[in-house]
Formats: sequence, C-alpha cells, structure tokens
Amino acid sequence: MEQSSESQSLKAFDMLRRAANEYNGAEYKFYVHGFVKFVREGNRMLLIEDIYVVPEFRNTPVSRMTLQSFELFMKKEGILMYYGRVFKASKSYKKRLETFKKWGMSTMEKDLYTLVNKQIEYEPVLIAGSIK
Repeated sequence: MEQSSESQSLKAFDMLRRAANEYNGAEYKFYVHGFVKFVREGNRMLLIEDIYVVPEFRNTPVSRMTLQSFELFMKKEGILMYYGRVFKASKSYKKRLETFKKWGMSTMEKDLYTLVNKQIEYEPVLIAGSIK
C-alpha cells in the first residue's frame, strides 16, 4: 500500500522533530506544519536560524502564520527583536528576501548575506500616575 505525499511529509517532519530534540546547539518551536529553529542572544533577542514548513504548505499563508505564532511565543518570552540571515549564494535568495520584506522585516546588506530583522510590537502599558 502506497503512502500519500502528505503522510510521507508528516513522517519526514516527525523524523526532523526527533532529530532536532537531540541537537543541543539551538532551540526549536514546533507547530503543526513546521518549526522555527532559533538561538537566544541574551534575554531580549533571538537569531532565527531556520523556518521550516512542510513542502505541501510552502508558498501558502501557513508560512506567515507560523511566523505569527512564533511572534506570540516571543512576546510571552519578553523578546524585543529577532533577526536572521538570507545568504546571497542561496538559489532562492531573492524570493526569500521579498517574502521577509512583505512580512514587515527590515533589511541590511552584508558581504555574504542580507540581515533581516524585526522588532516585536507590544501594546503600550499605562503606569498608574504617569498621566496627569
């Protein structure tokens, strides 16, 4: 009996998840159709090393929804900013860069990569006695 491509992708994703749990160099946040691999840099900043989305859901709103879910996680963690690198040697460099710009990320050109970053937006908090 032949497995569907979705079943095969979910099986492959499960293998990735298990392998990631054994890797100690970074942290992972898992979602239904993908994960975000990241490294904390101090208490308020994260380096996103990878955003993985199961192939059937790439180029769909699922990618953006994964990052939005990760932003909610970062807010709970008190993160102020996150960043990543898009390497110029990548075959999909231009496409990825345009996607990150669409998602509201700032960019800064470097020699081998483009730095993409975004500050986390928090709702303003009024402190008692601060308004007269």
